Amino acid sequence: MTPADDRLHDALRALPAPRAPHTLLARVLAATVEAAPRPWYTRVWAAWPLEWQLASAIACAGLVGAWLLLAPYADPAFAGVAEVVGAAADRARHLLQGAEVVAAVAQVLWRSLVLPAAVAGFAIALVAALAGSACWTTINRLAFHGGEGTHR
Repeated sequence: MTPADDRLHDALRALPAPRAPHTLLARVLAATVEAAPRPWYTRVWAAWPLEWQLASAIACAGLVGAWLLLAPYADPAFAGVAEVVGAAADRARHLLQGAEVVAAVAQVLWRSLVLPAAVAGFAIALVAALAGSACWTTINRLAFHGGEGTHR
């Protein structure tokens, strides 16, 4: 370090440490009160107590099982609902097939156009960065140190 750097360093060390605002403690306390633990049933399912996770999993399995067992005996009035749901499922299937085609085209375009250009661009940027670093190192050593030794 140069003498000017030493003086600057000493002057900065002599400065008093920064003080926190007077309102900081009140704001931190208010934030901790707001972040108080919530009841277990308001948290995500994975954070529930194990007993309640098991009970809810058993209840869901029971509902699905009951639906599977009782669905064949449903009232024929629900046949219209089944037709509507079937038509919606067919539309959704067609949309998903279209999305698969779009995804396949995007993948082909990515692999054939974008990826090679990205790799070439990265290689050019890397070579340019290395060349710039080499030039800066040379200029720094020759101009600022007169070609003596290494830079700290």
